[in-house]
Amino acid sequence: MEPYVHWLIPSDADYSPAPRRVAQFIDQVMKSPGFELLSGLPWQPGLAVLWPTGKFRTATDPWTGETINTNVPVLERVRLEQASDVAGAIEPLRQYTVLLSGQWPSEHRPLSLFTPDGKLFQESYLCTVSCQHLPEPARTPDNDTVRFRIEFEFGKFLSPKESDGPNILNPSLVAMAEATFALPFCQICRYS
Repeated sequence: MEPYVHWLIPSDADYSPAPRRVAQFIDQVMKSPGFELLSGLPWQPGLAVLWPTGKFRTATDPWTGETINTNVPVLERVRLEQASDVAGAIEPLRQYTVLLSGQWPSEHRPLSLFTPDGKLFQESYLCTVSCQHLPEPARTPDNDTVRFRIEFEFGKFLSPKESDGPNILNPSLVAMAEATFALPFCQICRYS
């Protein structure tokens, strides 16, 4: 099973938030009850901004030994010290991802996740929260169109119960996003 990802998608597919709103949302998540910022490991950057450099990765063909070009973009990554640094970092960018790696203790979990054998996961939830801005609209797994999205990615092979439907994120997080960005969001479940 792959990591579970929960998306908040704005009601306006062409929505492009002001950088200060993205910074404000990240700041609010960092201050949300129980959230603890994690950094220091490659998969836990703390607070960072990523953007494509315009270059693509190369690889070695295992059969011929030749260098081949891939369609995987090379990303620039800059770690930030505080949420107030976000707006300035993303202002000049058409495409970006603002990453926030951390964890919530089980009593403040953003949603209920279960182990592969169906038991409620009771430990702290590792989570990467990201705000992603695309230069042009893209399709979601549900075939909706979106230019901006908020993503919550959880580790440890956890997932919600399918019978609970997509509207499972803690209502306070959804309300925070809707108040900050001043428009409604819908929820979409995705397995990365």
